[in-house]
Amino acid sequence: MAIGLVWLVAAAAKLASPAATRDSVRRLVGGPSWAVGLIAMGLPPAEAMMGALLLAGIMVQVVASLSTALFLIFSVLIGRAAVLDSLGGAGCGCFGRLAVAKSGAGSGPEVIARNLVLAVLALAVAGAG
Repeated sequence: MAIGLVWLVAAAAKLASPAATRDSVRRLVGGPSWAVGLIAMGLPPAEAMMGALLLAGIMVQVVASLSTALFLIFSVLIGRAAVLDSLGGAGCGCFGRLAVAKSGAGSGPEVIARNLVLAVLALAVAGAG
């Protein structure tokens, strides 16, 4: 249930600040502008769908497995961005402007650790189903 709430909060925060979401995707992923735009537009609905499915108890193993993979991918992207210093202190954008406003950070080891904990929890849910 907690993982479903994490996805819903992340989706809502990104939907509330689409320009910031696009900028975060650009800093984390890079690539051509059209790809950044597609990812930035598709990520919030995908996160909302995963959160809703988990909370509703629908396809829990599949969604929890996908969540594990995404949390690990996000960890790698954040680590890469930290090494390349492409975040510029703006944070990862995982929770839109919410995380940056609350902590003033949102990048680096603490965010990677958070994502790894979420990945382990999601893996436990996937294995328990």
